[in-house]
Amino acid sequence: MPDFGVDRASWTDHDSLEAEQAGFVAACLDAVPPVVRAREGIAALKVALAVEAAIG
Repeated sequence: MPDFGVDRASWTDHDSLEAEQAGFVAACLDAVPPVVRAREGIAALKVALAVEAAIG
């Protein structure tokens, strides 16, 4: 069949919390730009709090 294919995905197992903390430390100590800016982090926190309020 034309235009038909199979996409293969791969997964690299890693510790997301460790990566988040390493990025924070690098931003603080090495002046590396953060992966997520404060405005985006606040927006994500608001969504998480809204979900929590809706659940409970």
